[in-house]
Amino acid sequence: MLIKTIFLDVLGVLDLGGSRNASLIANLEEIKQIHHLTIIITTNTSLSQDNDPHGVSSLADLIVNSTPTTPKPSPEFWNDAFSQARSINPELQINEVLVIDDRSDIIESARDFGFQTLHYAPGVSEANL
Repeated sequence: MLIKTIFLDVLGVLDLGGSRNASLIANLEEIKQIHHLTIIITTNTSLSQDNDPHGVSSLADLIVNSTPTTPKPSPEFWNDAFSQARSINPELQINEVLVIDDRSDIIESARDFGFQTLHYAPGVSEANL
């Protein structure tokens, strides 16, 4: 199935265990350029281009932070994230989004929403990209 947008978790994937996942970030930057993908960072923290302690915001076309009223992994969070993704690509369909996260509950909720998913595990998941 065609993937046009990737939603990436910042803490469990891009900053795994408090250490910047440089090899995965480099791999995703290359994939983004080759396949013209939109990359959206999803997080339960407050992350922005100006507040980026993880050093990952340069990879993102957009950052979507959860809120107390729309926590990740709620359907409301996915609806908001998808709406924001469609502001970049109005033709984007739900099945063209890949969610990469290390938490199984988030993967399950994203799959229930209709997204493709990849449960991240270092090494194994990187090979799947």
